[in-house]
Parts: sequence; structure tokens; C-alpha cells
Amino acid sequence: MKRKFVLTTVILAGVFTAILSADCRAQDPSVLLDKIESANSKANIRKGKFTEERRRKAQAPQNLAGELVFDSAGTLSMTYSAPEGDFFNIAGGFIAMKNNGVENKFDLTKNKPMKSLADLLISSFSGKLQEFSSRNACLISAEKTAASVLVTVSATKKGVKGYSKIVAEYDSRTYLLTSMVMEEFDGSVTAYKME
Repeated sequence: MKRKFVLTTVILAGVFTAILSADCRAQDPSVLLDKIESANSKANIRKGKFTEERRRKAQAPQNLAGELVFDSAGTLSMTYSAPEGDFFNIAGGFIAMKNNGVENKFDLTKNKPMKSLADLLISSFSGKLQEFSSRNACLISAEKTAASVLVTVSATKKGVKGYSKIVAEYDSRTYLLTSMVMEEFDGSVTAYKME
């Protein structure tokens, strides 16, 4: 009887250890980041609606909305319905945008801040924040919850311009980007939510 009890206890301990270790492996940041990248490499074109909130110092928050198209080849098109007529496009080494009715075009080989923004957005949508983090000497972490995987990228050096922290949220089933919060060194915040 004692032998059966001990044997049962050992088997149950082994089962619980296997369950716990499997859960720990699933929480390993590099495993989660690899899953995100792998899932997004299979999603060629993504279309959908989005909302955007911009918060700047001494300004009222701006709430924007529109439709986006992301192509894993490295292009992103955001067409705003609020404010109507505005757009933001990354393609062919340029950012073309219309913001509050004013149009601009930036050559990404000559404009470092815009190149960084383009790189960040494309990396987030393609699930390659690990590569972005390495290229920009940032810290990266990933945490899985029941509904999502939160990926946090933090700058290691303070700057006058640029992003101090990015928190990207990916769906825990599909590993596709669902929201992103970008915090700048000056305290400005831009938050996107994909529908």
C-alpha cells in the first residue's frame, strides 16, 4: 500500500513538474517573440480599421481613425477618415503623409527620425521587434496573458527625440498586432488600436 502511494505521488509530481515547466517555456520571451515573428511571416497582406490617439504636452488629445493596409513586403498605408483626407504611407524608401491637410514627403535615407519611425511601424506589424530592438540597442521583454502577448521595447539611452518605450500587444491566438503605445522622450504618446 505504501509503495503504491509513493509511486502515485512520484507520478503526480512528475506530471505537475511537466505542466509547470511547459508553462514556463511558453513564457520564455525569446520563444514568444519567435512565435510572433513566425505567425506574422505567414500573413502577407493585412487590412482593417484602426483608431489613433495622440497626446502632446499642452495640447488637447487628438482622436483619429481610418483604414490601414500592411504588406509584409514592407509597405504600410494608413488612410484617415478622421480627419478625412489625411494619410500616412511607407513605401519605396519614403514616408508620404498628409497631416491636418499639410502634405510632406520624407526620404528615409536622409531623415533619421522618420527612418526610425518607419522601421518601428514595419517591425511591429511584421512581428520583428526583436530585430528592431537589436538594431537600436534597446531592451526587449515579452509576457503572455490569456488574451495577448505584450512586447515592451525600452531605449537604453535617453535622447532629445525618438521613442523611450514601445508596448506592442499581439493576440495570444493569432500573434497579430492588435494595439501599440509609443512613448516619446518628451512625454508625448501615440496609441494605435487595430480592429
